[in-house]
Amino acid sequence: MKRQFFGIIYLALLFLLLAPDMIAQPREANKPIKYDIYTPNNNGDLIKIETVREEYDEWKNKILYEEIKYDGDNITSHTRNVSEYNRYRRLETSTNYTIEDGTAKLSDLTTYEYNENNPLVCNEKHWQGEISDLGLAHHFYYTMNADTVIGYTKDTYKEGEIKYTSAWDITSRQDGLISEIYDYGSWISIFYNGNRIPNGTLTTAGLTKTTRSFDKHGRTSRIHSVKKGMAHINNFDTGWIYTIETNYDEDGLMTEWSKMRPGAYLTTKGEKTKYQYNDYLLETRATSYTYEHKDKEWDLEEIDYTEYDGKGYQTGIRYEYYDKYHDSYKLLGQTSVTNKYNDFGLIEKREFYDENRHLTKKHVYHHSLTITGINAIKEDIKIYPNPAKNILNIDLNTKGLIVLYNATGTIVKRQMGFSGNNTVNVSELQSGLYIVKVNEKCQKVTLH
Repeated sequence: MKRQFFGIIYLALLFLLLAPDMIAQPREANKPIKYDIYTPNNNGDLIKIETVREEYDEWKNKILYEEIKYDGDNITSHTRNVSEYNRYRRLETSTNYTIEDGTAKLSDLTTYEYNENNPLVCNEKHWQGEISDLGLAHHFYYTMNADTVIGYTKDTYKEGEIKYTSAWDITSRQDGLISEIYDYGSWISIFYNGNRIPNGTLTTAGLTKTTRSFDKHGRTSRIHSVKKGMAHINNFDTGWIYTIETNYDEDGLMTEWSKMRPGAYLTTKGEKTKYQYNDYLLETRATSYTYEHKDKEWDLEEIDYTEYDGKGYQTGIRYEYYDKYHDSYKLLGQTSVTNKYNDFGLIEKREFYDENRHLTKKHVYHHSLTITGINAIKEDIKIYPNPAKNILNIDLNTKGLIVLYNATGTIVKRQMGFSGNNTVNVSELQSGLYIVKVNEKCQKVTLH
């Protein structure tokens, strides 16, 4: 079963390489994002300190990130990152520029070269400064046993010489989810004299084993990692690094996340967050705890409250901080963030306040495009019957959030959708026109 699973994946990747003309056409491109950041001066006047511009392709890959910082009317720094992806949505180049007097100057470039015969093999090269000055280069690839991935290796080069090698032995479950990873790592530093002759070598080595556990839906529920420095391969008697545990509810929403790790003097440290949601599956509260002492309960550290309007847009977040060192857990202070949206549901303004409700920072967004009409859901998402009476069927190829709006734009139902058939009970809703939104795409449905 394991070999069959990876065989299918491997053949599918090769098929994409050999048949580029048959790749699915991209969807509608995402709209660019641009916003200015303001902060108050000593007189309370808002001064612009930064402008950010982001652009994404039709697959939501970030293709441009530009940042301009100001000191009054003067530009103190202007940087730009441009990323390019191949037809398989894999990163090919990442280029950073500094802009001076309107001219873009290359600061560094990273390229990714993929093996056409084996899509699991890639060369990563990094240039610093001029194109001819090769800085770091990485070569990483998977090891196959028949149709099963059993290993992963990454070699790091500098100035043409290998400096670091990492390798993972992978043990997978029958459904293909990775359950164990062994990490063999060694760092080698070579010191040279004026004649480029090695005069010293420093070598340290370590071994890490990470075990992952999954729930019945294939979601990671536990990660346990241990490390043994300068050890034999199978000796894991010491060296606990951390343990992460995650719990989910029946809707697939995370309800609790915790991480435990060793502390000083044979103690254990940790952090934990519990999440709460409203009837529309929107997160409304996140409570954070810390564990820093031996034989002591979890200490309350922070509570975050999130608010929404009737359309499901996030209007604000309030952060409360508590005195975790005393049993009374006195409220020490709070900060907040508020959001404002335009008639098209695009964010216009985001404001940050300190514990005294003084404005500390403000984001002002500029949208060059507006939303008109309703985007049609692509063929990979099917909604039926339409009109519907009691049950609405939604077939998905991937996980997504299903949201129903009434004619006034108010959320009336919300549930998590999974790959395959999903049923939505609409028997309690009144007859009329509704909008179903799945993964940022919308479609009209009629209930009767």
